[in-house]
Amino acid sequence: MKVIVNNDEIEIFGGATAKDAIRRFFISKGEKKTNDITIRDQWEHEIDPDAPLREGMSLTFEINKEE
Repeated sequence: MKVIVNNDEIEIFGGATAKDAIRRFFISKGEKKTNDITIRDQWEHEIDPDAPLREGMSLTFEINKEE
């Protein structure tokens, strides 16, 4: 299925979670994945990393900075 992560379309397996989509995003960019992130859905609601995905869903994430 296809979902959008930070404005990039990502192909992900059925039954994937938000965390899986973020991981795929980092892999596609050749970047190291971080564990300390905040994930939001297309309505700007914070969602759990284990939240299930649906076809066409849109996610954004922010890397939480250490203070």
